[in-house]
Amino acid sequence: APKYYEGLFAKSDLDQELRQGKVRYQERLNLVRFEGKKIDLNKGPGIASFQEVQEAWKAGATLQVLHPQQFHSAVRATMAALERSF
Repeated sequence: APKYYEGLFAKSDLDQELRQGKVRYQERLNLVRFEGKKIDLNKGPGIASFQEVQEAWKAGATLQVLHPQQFHSAVRATMAALERSF
């Protein structure tokens, strides 16, 4: 498997942010499941707990991480390089 995305962003990076209480629903994370139609699993505005997100993930939810460049240095550096190139 190609390794060009290695180190960019992983679920473990999100888990770290969740454990620190830094992730807010609708600002940094959306939980969504698709079963014929979109089902929004967000708990409303507020801080996403590590346990809630893990349970949703294990149940098949998609984790939509919003604007990771705002809190993850590798993503921020990649975005800056792309912006300079285009």
